[in-house]
Amino acid sequence: MIDPSTGDRAVTSIQVKLKNFEDAETVVERLRAAFPAHIYSVRTWQQKKGPLLAAVELKPASSISSCS
Repeated sequence: MIDPSTGDRAVTSIQVKLKNFEDAETVVERLRAAFPAHIYSVRTWQQKKGPLLAAVELKPASSISSCS
């Protein structure tokens, strides 16, 4: 992203891929401890996509059409 007023370039997000997803909460806690919350947002994929995941879980199976 480039700041239109200054022309400065900035990083807007960083993604971290884990070998074991079960470690996600521990990694999030450690990153939150390392980076100030008023500047950085640290979330798991599940936390970020929560509303989408909830909508998919609530969708009844009968409303999903087949592609055959």
